[in-house]
Amino acid sequence: VYPLGFCFDGFLHQASEQLLFATGTLAPKPWYYMGQYVFVTWLARIFEVRLFWIDILLVPLSALLLPLSFLSRLSKKISVSLLVGLCVFLPLSLFIATTPQAFSYTIGLLAVFLGISAFERQTPWVFVFVLAAWSLVIHPLSGLPFFGALITMWLTARKNKIPCILLIGTSIVTPVAFFFNGLLSRNHVEWSLESLGRSSFYTDTFGPWLAAPPSHFSLFVDWTNFLHFLLPFLSLLLAVWAIIRDEERRSIWMSLSL
Repeated sequence: VYPLGFCFDGFLHQASEQLLFATGTLAPKPWYYMGQYVFVTWLARIFEVRLFWIDILLVPLSALLLPLSFLSRLSKKISVSLLVGLCVFLPLSLFIATTPQAFSYTIGLLAVFLGISAFERQTPWVFVFVLAAWSLVIHPLSGLPFFGALITMWLTARKNKIPCILLIGTSIVTPVAFFFNGLLSRNHVEWSLESLGRSSFYTDTFGPWLAAPPSHFSLFVDWTNFLHFLLPFLSLLLAVWAIIRDEERRSIWMSLSL
């Protein structure tokens, strides 16, 4: 049904960008998709490149900035090892297709990585918050956690106590945003607090995290599935390792882990 295997979102975004490029006006639904559409059409006009190629390459090329944003401050040996580790262990499915959500993830992660540099006073905080705000504009539902993480890092850098309400708010900001988005867009979303008291809710939610993916005897497909399965555990181990080993930036790793 879908020859490329990426469902239909990418085709809708490309059609919207073509319409905006040709007519100069567009009222997309959701409206915040303009955060990507306008940027893509600007690039097409400035560099006189087809929209097709910009749409294909925007997120993959932007994702290359993620390792480069912090590898420049590391030794050559560590940089090479880290690059190999990223290529082998990081699931890249989020950075394949250019969609507002993927573009927001890329810019938000770049803001967090540069926030670590700003913590060491190597990058201006203003620039970091501009990137975080851009991620928020591109896709508010995915940009809000990054913006909250940057505020937490900034408070940590200023030796201020981090309010518990900020940590809690950053953790639940996405579902709260979904709730208000449903009210504003009149999309009916059912919220059932009663399900929190049912054991089936937790087994259905967290059970897949503990169940190893099935093997299809296809190396690439199976490896991709196992990366998605191992990612939460690898992230937790890396957070613990960074907190224990990196004494100079221990506070920043603890704030990010929280």
